[in-house]
Amino acid sequence: TLYPGGYWRAVTIVCPDSGLADALSTALFLLPQSEGQALLNKTGAQALWVDGQGQCLYSPGFQDMIRT
Repeated sequence: TLYPGGYWRAVTIVCPDSGLADALSTALFLLPQSEGQALLNKTGAQALWVDGQGQCLYSPGFQDMIRT
């Protein structure tokens, strides 16, 4: 479409398959978080979304992977 996504500044995916991660990052970049989370639930992948204000939102399993 040549138009930027309207929901997120960035999306990061963690999963064992790099091809799946690439496809999911594109899809989740273009979807609202609720729809993106529903898609993640089917794959077992985890995600981090960064919104336009720089706020981070995490899938439930992603936050478990973060070390402080």
